[in-house]
Amino acid sequence: MTLAIQPRMTLAEFDEWASKQYDRNYEFIGGEVVEVVSNSLASRVTFKIGGFLFAYLQTHPIGEATTADGGYMVNGERYIPDIGFIHNERMMGKVDSPYYPIAPDLAVEVISNPNNHQEMRDLRIKLVNYLSAGTTVWVIDPFSRTAEIYTPNQPVQTFDDTGILSGGTVLPNFSLALRDVLPPTDATPAHE
Repeated sequence: MTLAIQPRMTLAEFDEWASKQYDRNYEFIGGEVVEVVSNSLASRVTFKIGGFLFAYLQTHPIGEATTADGGYMVNGERYIPDIGFIHNERMMGKVDSPYYPIAPDLAVEVISNPNNHQEMRDLRIKLVNYLSAGTTVWVIDPFSRTAEIYTPNQPVQTFDDTGILSGGTVLPNFSLALRDVLPPTDATPAHE
């Protein structure tokens, strides 16, 4: 979920301001400062995806992953995906900025509230910029029990809860059964 909290500012103003924010996470989307907030459902789904990705990276040490505290610079904006991944050859060593200076190879965005127009607008903006930067994006909607994989210059792949998500060229030999990260079907989520 996102919540616009500040009037418009420049990217330089945001970077200065964000470097002093220690207790919350913020994105810079479309010239607006957006506080990154979630809910327990999105957090649980993200945690499960992260667990599968962590296990994969233990046996395939091809890069590093971040959770919702790791930000990235994407086409002049600042994003904090629920999970981000960068291949080893693109890693830049120790980075002192709250935002890694490049776009991730993979961004996982878990929808917190599909009825939140601000969140959905921000997601659309982020998708355009991620794809323009060469990032593959997984959008997971635990409410509709669906996932979409956006890969630059490829058609969107859509999955229901029986689908198997592939890591493609970003995460070779990685696959994830969507049902393994969603709540049980008898636990229909309310919009938290």
